[in-house]
Amino acid sequence: MVSCFLCGRPIEGSKIIDEVIEEKHHAFDSDDCLLIFKKLETVYGKEYFVIMLTLCDLKSIKCF
Repeated sequence: MVSCFLCGRPIEGSKIIDEVIEEKHHAFDSDDCLLIFKKLETVYGKEYFVIMLTLCDLKSIKCF
């Protein structure tokens, strides 16, 4: 089962919003989660999220 990259809620059916971030596909369950993620990226900077995404991939954990 696919879960939202930001909030972790399971995504059922065809509700998946697929967004490419740093050349990787990430699933969001709503436009709201995607918008919040983009706003956080604007506030904290792109470099912060590149580091967080890398750590998440290395540890296979939910970081957000």
